Amino acid sequence: MKKKNRKLILSLLLSVIMLAAPVFAEAGGQPQKAEKSEVVYAVLDNSGSISNIYVVNILDIPSEGNYIDYGNYDSVKNLTDTSDISVSGDSVTFNAPTGDFYYQGNLVKKVLPWILNISYSLDGKSISSDALAGKSGNLRITINTKNNPDVNETFFNNYLMQISVTLNSEKCSDISAKGATIANAGKNKIVNFTAFPKSNHNFEITASVKDFEMEGMTFSAIPYSMQF
Repeated sequence: MKKKNRKLILSLLLSVIMLAAPVFAEAGGQPQKAEKSEVVYAVLDNSGSISNIYVVNILDIPSEGNYIDYGNYDSVKNLTDTSDISVSGDSVTFNAPTGDFYYQGNLVKKVLPWILNISYSLDGKSISSDALAGKSGNLRITINTKNNPDVNETFFNNYLMQISVTLNSEKCSDISAKGATIANAGKNKIVNFTAFPKSNHNFEITASVKDFEMEGMTFSAIPYSMQF
């Protein structure tokens, strides 16, 4: 019998929601201000290392015209329509219609405010994510988050990170995760952790697994505020 060649494919995505400075332009002979927000997406490999980072820029255009935005991008893509958008140095130029305008910028510098490390062990022995596919036994997933000293600490100190891990309950049983909330979603169990600002964290999930498969993890960072 021919053995199946399978890999554990994880979809690891980190998103960071930010407010950004407004974009100004001359439109119809009058100065125009377009309010702006950004969502930064980081595509990660199975260990938490960065594969790619891009920014989705969301602008509220008050009047059709030519606008200039700024960002350290090596390429850009219009997500709203088929009109041209170009990047030169740190300047992004485009013609935008009235209303919401979206464009993607692929960052030159691929770093995050957090260093993420994800490791796996089966029956007490370290195992790679690829080797884990189809295995059975006692699984432990460890997720470590810590400050990246090479990045401005504003995000680490002021953003809360929510970590969501999806496990198939037909493949995983006896799921345990200290400090997490576990919710049912059809045949899946969703394990949610919260990493608070200004702190390094070490999260663990344990489960009994059979013929193991896994969908993915998402990391979402949002501005944190607490009212007393």
